[in-house]
Amino acid sequence: MQWEEGQTIHLANQSGAINRRRIIKIEVEVFSSKRALVTESGTSSEHNLYRDYWAEDSTTWFNVWQGTWSFTGDMMRLDLTLHDRKCTHQKKWSDAATQTLPCGVVNKQLALTCTLGQVLTEDLSGPAAVRAPVPVWTCSPSAPADLGDTPSRWVLGKASCVKVLAGHRGFSYQRCARS
Repeated sequence: MQWEEGQTIHLANQSGAINRRRIIKIEVEVFSSKRALVTESGTSSEHNLYRDYWAEDSTTWFNVWQGTWSFTGDMMRLDLTLHDRKCTHQKKWSDAATQTLPCGVVNKQLALTCTLGQVLTEDLSGPAAVRAPVPVWTCSPSAPADLGDTPSRWVLGKASCVKVLAGHRGFSYQRCARS
């Protein structure tokens, strides 16, 4: 899954602007031995621009989860343990030195419940947008969980990668670009 989110807010009377952006990649591998491996990387940033100064807050992280998976009907469960986490969170101001801050809290244990469904993906490469259904697993924590800057809802393509485009108007979906 890829997650891309962006938001720009223009403040009244041309007094400034706020730009927020998150780009995340989550890869889930399931093995015949019932083992699961999840790698997650991402960046999150907010840039605030005002008449007299600017501020920028940015976080970059990489998480590795290991655990197991199981099926019950059309439901999948992932029971994961955080194996490795690397994270950097910094804040910069136009008139001060860069400050390193603690990263958001991430639970060591994570149980996800996934349901099988479909989303309509948009192909915006042609002259007209084409919508096509794609089977997906939609996963959410089975209990409240702290995930830092990672979205709590994962949309995993059953047979191919799905990109979630998130914003203040909701979600849309595309197939991931081939790498």
